[in-house]
Amino acid sequence: MHTDPLTGARYPDSTDSPDVSTYIQNAVNDLSDQIGGNFSTTSARDTAFSNWVAQGNSMTDGLQCRVAGYQQVYRVGAWHMNSSVIYSTPTMQTAVNTVSTVVASIAIPDPRAPYKIKASASVDLAQLGPGVHVRAIVRVNGTALVPSGLGAFNDTAGTLTDQLCYLAVPAVSGQLSGACTVDLLISKEAGAAGNGFQVSGSGVGPQFNTLWAEVIPV
Repeated sequence: MHTDPLTGARYPDSTDSPDVSTYIQNAVNDLSDQIGGNFSTTSARDTAFSNWVAQGNSMTDGLQCRVAGYQQVYRVGAWHMNSSVIYSTPTMQTAVNTVSTVVASIAIPDPRAPYKIKASASVDLAQLGPGVHVRAIVRVNGTALVPSGLGAFNDTAGTLTDQLCYLAVPAVSGQLSGACTVDLLISKEAGAAGNGFQVSGSGVGPQFNTLWAEVIPV
């Protein structure tokens, strides 16, 4: 009987007595901690690994599996995502708004493990009304992330055009679980009630319009 130097899996030598059942069982058992498994839910994963432990195996750091297509690794007593996933959208609401307004949104599906969101955004404002101050704020499930974006300010008596509003550095959430919604709020922080702003929807401006969110393992 020999042992694979990388996986530790046992395999028979050509001179070993035939015992096909034992050889196959050894190979499956010895490789199971390397392969993990594919599961549709975290519940199915936990049940499978509980049964695996009941057969004499141990939950050790480095175990891997896939849940709903997401690669996971077991570390310090819990399952974690194994890689980041990025979502983005250039689609913006382009109406004229006179109050704080969500202009873009991304639905993040449940990654089946704890995570954080790193996100940023930029928009080109086709117009910014007299006296209006706005700021780009990225939110997760309605809660603003820090830092907020750089503001666009109009302290003139006329309407400004082609004003860029963006986050200078990405904003980062605390630890999350389950699905979430990331949105971009253009917060009106000053200006008369009838004056507002409009995100560009044609011409040069839209090349700056983006909201992106990265799902980061923790």
